[in-house]
Formats: sequence, C-alpha cells, structure tokens
Amino acid sequence: MKNALQFIFPALLFLMIFSLPACEKEESFSNEELLTLHTWKYVNMSADTDDQTTQDLLNLVKLFMATSTIDFNDDATYSWFIYDTTNNGSWELSSSGLLLTMDKGSDDESVQTIAELTETKMVWETPGETTGGATYTLTMEWGK
Repeated sequence: MKNALQFIFPALLFLMIFSLPACEKEESFSNEELLTLHTWKYVNMSADTDDQTTQDLLNLVKLFMATSTIDFNDDATYSWFIYDTTNNGSWELSSSGLLLTMDKGSDDESVQTIAELTETKMVWETPGETTGGATYTLTMEWGK
C-alpha cells in the first residue's frame, strides 16, 4: 500500500500541475487600436442636468440612437449609422489617447473625452449647454 501511495501521489500532482489551464497573457491595446477593434453599438446616453427640456430632448435622441453603430477605421475615418442614415467623417485621437476629435476643422467638429475604453466598452463625455445657459456633461456608452 505504501508503494502504491508513493506512486499515486506524484502522478496526481503531475496531472494537476499540467492539466490546469494555462494563464493567458491579456493582450494590451492602445486606445487607437481599441477604437478600431470592431463595430461599436450604442448602449445608452445620459446628461447630468435636471433641466427638463434637455432631458426631453435626450429621450427623443435616445429613440433615434437605439440601433446606432459606429466604426472607426484604421485610415482615421468613421462611419456612424444613426436611424436610417450613415454619416461619414474623420477622427483623430490626441497623443494622450483621451480626446477624440471628430471632423476636425469642419463646422461639425466635436471633441469627446474618453472616460472609459476597453475591448468591450467605450464611454465618452461631451460638454453641453441647456437652453437656459447652464452647462452639463453628455455621457454616451457604446458596447461590443
């Protein structure tokens, strides 16, 4: 019996060590690589204001955004599908990787602050102003 245990214990130890799943090294991507990784699908948007007019407009925009997607291409162009229209333009990421400028130098230029960016989630924030002149932050969330 003692000889059997001397053989079984090392064999079990060997099997346990080599049958455990290998720890996979997580890939790390730059923000630019994360942006262009896949098509982003609209998840939600919110504004940090109690202004009722702004909230009403936001709720209307949410209806149009429900099926929205956006693709950031490697050539610094984007295609944003909203409702039944595709908008195309250019994008640029700051050297810090935190400011996303869309349509730089045009009348449609906008700058978003990237609050969170992973392989499966993108959140950006944009400043806004109510009809009464109060400022707020519009937060938009996208998913894979």
